[in-house]
Amino acid sequence: MKNTYKEVDIFLAQARGEVDAKAPELAEARETIKDLSAKYVDTKDKGIRTELAEITTVVANEILRKKTQYIELFGDVKRTKTNERVQFEIERDLTSAEFTAKGVAGDRGTVIKEYTSMATEFVTTRPYIAFLDLASGRISFDSIAAKSAEKMEFAIVNRLETTMFNAFSAMAAPNYGTAAGVAPAVIDPMIDAFGRFGPVSVVGDQTAVGAITTIGGWVPATLPEALAIEYNRNGHIGTYHTANVVKMTNPFRPNTLNNTALRQDLLYILTSGDEGRRSLKVQFEGDMIMRENEDFKTGDYEMMMGIMFGAAVVGAEHYMGIYRIQ
Repeated sequence: MKNTYKEVDIFLAQARGEVDAKAPELAEARETIKDLSAKYVDTKDKGIRTELAEITTVVANEILRKKTQYIELFGDVKRTKTNERVQFEIERDLTSAEFTAKGVAGDRGTVIKEYTSMATEFVTTRPYIAFLDLASGRISFDSIAAKSAEKMEFAIVNRLETTMFNAFSAMAAPNYGTAAGVAPAVIDPMIDAFGRFGPVSVVGDQTAVGAITTIGGWVPATLPEALAIEYNRNGHIGTYHTANVVKMTNPFRPNTLNNTALRQDLLYILTSGDEGRRSLKVQFEGDMIMRENEDFKTGDYEMMMGIMFGAAVVGAEHYMGIYRIQ
């Protein structure tokens, strides 16, 4: 959409973390939306209603994009236009070298490119709110966009995690390993295997990465001083067995203090490689779309926002591992 209000840019900047929550320009932007809602209450101008829905969708789309950027750490992510079918590239090296008699050619081999696509699904959220709540300022406009993006993010990351775990838990080492705690005898060979392709990162929830303290049989209370200081500062040690240890953002689900968006018992072992080597393929198809309506009976303002999303683990060779802490 064409930005009619400068306030849209302010909300987008807030979504990118560029505007403080207490900034006066943000308060002014919220006041503009409040006044616009009040104008709709007075005039019942459907154009205003549609415009508010469009602004909400633009902001929610930006928030969702920012929240899902971390997927690019371990997935081959494509963001495409609507109805654009992605062909994910998978490279297979079938070449070889061997000793032969003088002047005799060895076995033929080639490097081939395989391509695969995937189906996408519609991830939606359907908030509704009374226009009087918007017009009075009891509920802020940007909170609707933020909560809607958050709900869709939860649905997406759950689908990602389920897709990866279902695929990798059926595989053998080094793609999958499990033990009580973080067992060096299990996880070290996995890191060693993927370290042959480049630098390795071990990524997980803070509970999972915080459990990586078993070097030489140490526990947090008996870590060497330098590591103990690092553990106390960050909640985890920064390097383990040559691998960079990265804490993944994993917030609580709404209205709970014990259920997180992602599992807390998984460590992802990732190698820095080109996208063709990434087993997890992800597509975001188009920007977020919306429909809106006002309920004739209650006067509630109802929206539907959604985005097309797909994820799959593909290929014959998988260049990442999952370690599950029992």
